[in-house]
Amino acid sequence: MKIAIIAAVVLAALCVAVAVLLFELMLTRKPTIEPGEDDEKKESSAWLTYRRHALACKRVLLERPHERWETEAFDGLKLRAYYFPADRPDGRVALCVHGYRSTGLNEFAAFARFYLDRGVGLLLVDNRAHGESDGRVVGFGWPDRLDVCRWCEEAVARLGPACRILLHGVSMGAATVMMAAGEELPKQVRGVVADCGYTSAWDEFSTQIRKMFHLPVYPILPIASAICRLRGGYGFKQCSALRQVARAKVPFLFVHGADDTFVPTEMVHRLYAACRTDKELLIVPGAAHALSYHTDPASYEAAVVRLMQKAGMA
Repeated sequence: MKIAIIAAVVLAALCVAVAVLLFELMLTRKPTIEPGEDDEKKESSAWLTYRRHALACKRVLLERPHERWETEAFDGLKLRAYYFPADRPDGRVALCVHGYRSTGLNEFAAFARFYLDRGVGLLLVDNRAHGESDGRVVGFGWPDRLDVCRWCEEAVARLGPACRILLHGVSMGAATVMMAAGEELPKQVRGVVADCGYTSAWDEFSTQIRKMFHLPVYPILPIASAICRLRGGYGFKQCSALRQVARAKVPFLFVHGADDTFVPTEMVHRLYAACRTDKELLIVPGAAHALSYHTDPASYEAAVVRLMQKAGMA
């Protein structure tokens, strides 16, 4: 009996230690992965080509006139963004939210030409604990949803009440804009593009803990979620795009790569089914995670244009 108790205590301590390690690895601030920086470690030639293209687009974009914006989050963190006005600004703006360990500039430089050529300005935000924004704990969309609401208010304050806003997120950014869509957004928000977002942090972590770390979901993930609740103010199941998207009131475009294994493609079908607004689903054949635009820009752009027409932003 004594040996069994000792073994149980040791096992419990080991589970807690692993959960703490996972939290530190996955949910605390890490250096941004710059385009081209990690190319030699990538096996996918499509990813390598995309990253090099993104770097070239970023250099060109930064040559355009732009502004640095700053706002304050609900919890006092300073959030920062780049704003690129269109050549003839008319109040339309795409508020773009990046993915994990990226930045607004790095993620959306490749989209810039599409929006700017159509007279739509770009507001490229850095999520909390990313890029130039403050913060130590990654929000995975839940606190970030309120940051998006704050950025929408900032855009209205700076661009005027006649402005029109399109939310566009990729990966973790897609989950963020879906979660934001379940909140009371300003009336100026007209539509949402959600590219390869997950159903919830719990679902995504459950996938990755098995795939990347070869560990059981229970009891490690519940412990890590409890740590996150203490350190970051939210739990993994609370962080649900699936629940929030059901409350959305604006038109949606869901995009996902058919070959996405990082955020499994099946997740987008559940998100699409849960959404009750005017919606469209684009599955891009042959596209891996976050590579739908790179794989088939023509279909992607046509779908976004259709959304903009529905949203009164074309």
